[in-house]
Amino acid sequence: MKLSITLKLYLAFFITSIIVILTMAVAVRYSFQSGFLDYVNRVELERLDALAMTIAEEYENQGDWRFIKHKKGIWHRLIISHLRSAKGGKYTLENFDNNQDQQSLDLTDLGLRLALLDSEKTFVAGNLQFGDNAELKPIYNSAEEIIGWLSIMPSTALVDTVDIQFTEQQEVIAIAISVVSVFLAALIAVGVAQHLLRPIKSLAHATRELSAGKFDTRIDVTGVDELGQLQNDFNSLALTLEKNEQSRRQWIADISHELRTPMAVLLGEVEALQDGVRKPTETQILSLHSEIVRVNKLIDDLYSLSMSDIGALNYRKEEIELTAVLDDVVTSFNEQLRNKSIQARVKYDTGHPYLVFADIQRLYQLFSNLLQNTLRYTNPGGRCDISCEESDGKVTVNWQDSEPGVPDHLLDRLFDRLFRAEESRNRESGGAGLGLSICRNIIEAHDGKITVQRSSIGGLWFKISFPAAFVKTHQIY
Repeated sequence: MKLSITLKLYLAFFITSIIVILTMAVAVRYSFQSGFLDYVNRVELERLDALAMTIAEEYENQGDWRFIKHKKGIWHRLIISHLRSAKGGKYTLENFDNNQDQQSLDLTDLGLRLALLDSEKTFVAGNLQFGDNAELKPIYNSAEEIIGWLSIMPSTALVDTVDIQFTEQQEVIAIAISVVSVFLAALIAVGVAQHLLRPIKSLAHATRELSAGKFDTRIDVTGVDELGQLQNDFNSLALTLEKNEQSRRQWIADISHELRTPMAVLLGEVEALQDGVRKPTETQILSLHSEIVRVNKLIDDLYSLSMSDIGALNYRKEEIELTAVLDDVVTSFNEQLRNKSIQARVKYDTGHPYLVFADIQRLYQLFSNLLQNTLRYTNPGGRCDISCEESDGKVTVNWQDSEPGVPDHLLDRLFDRLFRAEESRNRESGGAGLGLSICRNIIEAHDGKITVQRSSIGGLWFKISFPAAFVKTHQIY
């Protein structure tokens, strides 16, 4: 039979409560019986004071222990006198029936456990079998000198009818309390189980809603304990999934838009040629070629990003000199930079080797993307300052360009895919908004880091750091 979590939790609390209650009941019963028996033995020992005084008087009257030594009848009379006085009766020699009282004494528990010893603790009368665990009550004469001892073996069980009735009454009360406790435990277990399961049921329902695609699902946080933290974690997860879903939809919409624009141009140009509206001139062919190049570049960028996301890009890393790559990239863009009147300046210590462990082709791709970003968005007549420095085991490239800049609240989004700051770095400039995302993936694949902030010359300042290389190695990832 499949048990629900409600029933399991209820049974767990209830059974635990039953075990605790039964354990406590057994422990209390044992403790009470043991403690009550000790109490009875202490009372019995204290009550021997009267018997000790009687024996002391007889001893002083007779002068020694010969009056009772080996005289069982006198010993019995003294004990029976003690028993009757303890029960409120009155003992006299006249009402002492030797045969009846002798028989009753032989059957009395006290008579079987009591013995009389002299001052040297030598046996005088009573039970010869007194042991080491016997309690001793001193017998004093009128001069407060010890003249003997009463030895009594502690009782190991209750024999008095009143004592037995009292313990039985306490056991009945304990059983009644246990029954009531079990009933209360059952009620409390129901309440506690429902209280604990309420947020769990709410969480389970919300999880089903989330699985169904309702990413705006949220649950109320009902506490600050572990369940409350779980509720907070669920809400955070739901928010993340909602953002991811929004990003996915935006990503599809942006990709569709980026592909639709050049494809629409291509379709229009081809249809114009087919209809004879335009003739296949060199200008028309160049226009078609540029749109095809644009689509192909977008597809290549998307492919690179997707391969990087799944870790399928190969990196052939080796120890290389970073400034040599920077010089080559800037040189390859000289003509484009001149056409837009943008001055690119590379500054570093020529006597210092800036060694990094990297894939040289990926570094070319990284710096080419950054230069293309500068070419697209920097105003004509601007500049790009590139510098290198090494400290704390890291090689850092500072990449700054001139105006226009990007508002501070948009800086963190520059590495988002297909994102462009519409105020200045817009779609008309020609980029698809994937270059910086590819740059970040390349840098992170080299255990590096890239950050962006406002540049001191009006544009953006990219800080790119790589771990410095200290040994020559060659490896394929």
